[in-house]
Amino acid sequence: MRNRIFQKTKNELKRFANTIWQTLREIITYEYKDLLKMGMATRIYGCITESDYGLTNSEIQNQINNHNKNVIEKLPSKSEWPPLVKKMFSITDNSDFLNEGPNFAYGGRIIHFGANFKSVEYEWKEWKVKFENLLSELIWSHAEVHFVTEYTGVQTFQWSINFGKVNREKKTEIIKPFDKSLWEYEGDKTWDE
Repeated sequence: MRNRIFQKTKNELKRFANTIWQTLREIITYEYKDLLKMGMATRIYGCITESDYGLTNSEIQNQINNHNKNVIEKLPSKSEWPPLVKKMFSITDNSDFLNEGPNFAYGGRIIHFGANFKSVEYEWKEWKVKFENLLSELIWSHAEVHFVTEYTGVQTFQWSINFGKVNREKKTEIIKPFDKSLWEYEGDKTWDE
């Protein structure tokens, strides 16, 4: 008997707590609707490291550099939400290295990017697809994306090429974008769901 009374009381308390929670959500949503529309800032930033075969100023490295520069320059100036646009990207310039130093591209030039968006983490999957489409056009060895929200801290996602599967003897294999079957991905999978 005591157990039934306890169970009934427990169920009533749950219903009561749910009713209170629902009422509070409605009040907060109504009272702070303008604030909720504002969203929160999400910073996305990172870099893509170009493939570098230790061939500074070689014909092959120049082809890779020019190819990647053209891909970045062809990015759209406007994009559907979530945006991935040309203004977000810049490539480390190493053109004066031989004359002035230091070498800014030791181990590969860096294509860096960043932007602050309104709550873009909710569209992470869509943004990631756009980013991976860009990677599929570039010649790269490693890429990192970080996003920082006001409530989660830094989230890091990494892509790399499994060079153990790349035939480096064939010039044609190293001066074209790598097939996705050679990619490795690491990141918090809960954001990908």
